[in-house]
Amino acid sequence: MPRFDTLATPILIGLCSTLLVSSPARAQSTEWSDRAFVNVNLGYQLTARPFEEQLAPVIYSERALIGVAHAGDGGKLTLDLGGGVHLWKNLGVGGAFTKFAATETPTVNARIPNPAFFNQPRAASKAAPFQRAESAIHIQALYVVPVTSRIDVALSGGPSLIDVQQDFVQSIEVAEAGPPFTTVAIGNVLLLTRDVRAFGFNAGADVTWFVTPLVGVGVTARYVRGSVTTPLSDGSPIDLVVGGFQVGLGARIRLR
Repeated sequence: MPRFDTLATPILIGLCSTLLVSSPARAQSTEWSDRAFVNVNLGYQLTARPFEEQLAPVIYSERALIGVAHAGDGGKLTLDLGGGVHLWKNLGVGGAFTKFAATETPTVNARIPNPAFFNQPRAASKAAPFQRAESAIHIQALYVVPVTSRIDVALSGGPSLIDVQQDFVQSIEVAEAGPPFTTVAIGNVLLLTRDVRAFGFNAGADVTWFVTPLVGVGVTARYVRGSVTTPLSDGSPIDLVVGGFQVGLGARIRLR
């Protein structure tokens, strides 16, 4: 199944090209006349951001192995607030704020040393809830085309500042079954939350249909990407890719 990372750019390019090419010839000489605008969307993040964490803590004076594969699934509802001001002809500047939070329950897998015998690790696993939240501020250069008296098309792009809160494994509590120590279980998974900031970029397109001269409804497609490195509980670094392909539907307000 194709990843949205590889599909996002051609989707945005195709959407923008189709909308602009299909505009009436008179729209090419029509300048954007609004003074400012406000957009409010309920959105959906479609892109998955999987990653794996690997730890090797010391248990019973021997190295254990702990691993978690995070699917980072898409399908997260997002809040998307935006606005902008008209500068000159069809050009303007604006910004947007997006936020989502999600909980996944991956399996924590461990190979735990034997307290009685050296180099005889035992396998154990336990599902645990991990939370992730992203909030982003997007700075945007705008190019707005009034296609008809009721339809506007806006193209946007610029830098993004993304705050990420992600749960990682801090440690595990070992639950022994007792002699001869052939089996073991994970009693509890202790989590550590990292709060980090990533820098990236955004590019998108928005189509608005006006119900009245000042109020309308619109559809937004935006691609956001950033990356950041943060330490795990044992100090080893892990790279996180943040953002993704987002779509949204909501209200539009114009000041004219």
